[in-house]
Amino acid sequence: MTEARAVEGRAKTDFEASHERFERTMERIYGRLLEKYGKKKAERFFPRRRRGGEPDPEDGSGGAGTPS
Repeated sequence: MTEARAVEGRAKTDFEASHERFERTMERIYGRLLEKYGKKKAERFFPRRRRGGEPDPEDGSGGAGTPS
């Protein structure tokens, strides 16, 4: 049981680290798109979040208006 909890803890840490890297990468991409195309065109590369939508189980967000 102890080993399973240790594995779970490492998996959670790995997930959080990769999620942070993904967000930083997306922010860098958005910044480059802003530089090259401007805000209006750069925003077209990213889908808008749904308003009033249900929480996304992948990112742990609480839905509309809830910071992740």
